[in-house]
Amino acid sequence: MRFWWAIDPENVWQRRFIAIGAGVGGGLIYLIGTMTLEMLKEPPPEPQGGEEIRVMSRPAAPAKQ
Repeated sequence: MRFWWAIDPENVWQRRFIAIGAGVGGGLIYLIGTMTLEMLKEPPPEPQGGEEIRVMSRPAAPAKQ
């Protein structure tokens, strides 16, 4: 925060631009950090590779009379 004292207190616009830049910079750091954390997470385990099972329906039994 030392650079803050280098700015003229009467120069309001310069202070505002620095404050806006600090907010935007903080937001970018947050976005890049969350994107990096998502990339570092392990992917979910894939389902076990087994045989595909298909079930066929049986024809209906004839009605008894």
